[in-house]
Amino acid sequence: MRILDQRSFRRGGVNPLTLVAVAAVASILFGVIFWGPGYWESVLMKEILENVGYEWQDTYSKEDAYNKLLSGMRDKHLSYNIEDDDCVFYANPDHLRVECQWDVLIEFPIVDHEEMQHFEVNLYVEKQGKPEIY
Repeated sequence: MRILDQRSFRRGGVNPLTLVAVAAVASILFGVIFWGPGYWESVLMKEILENVGYEWQDTYSKEDAYNKLLSGMRDKHLSYNIEDDDCVFYANPDHLRVECQWDVLIEFPIVDHEEMQHFEVNLYVEKQGKPEIY
């Protein structure tokens, strides 16, 4: 005669902990799908601006730094939300400052709602030292 484990024949409703876990996973997934791409672009933009800073340190040329920005944006496929005129260059003989600001429109199709999200990434670099991204 085979003995069956009584726990495998549990009766009753759904475990409340399971509902909480499913709700948490759904919320995280919702956030990643709608807000994740904008934040990911800002992370990539920080990397691009760091490379722009190093390019300026090598050449001291505002034009070369601007071209490095455009090529980095093209290589990372950032042209959808961020355009090249969203970044303003302030060049002095001693330092370069770049301010990038852009907005991302987030659409929620089920509830027919739109939300605008603003992003800003800045670069400050001197002739010597590491570029500062903030």
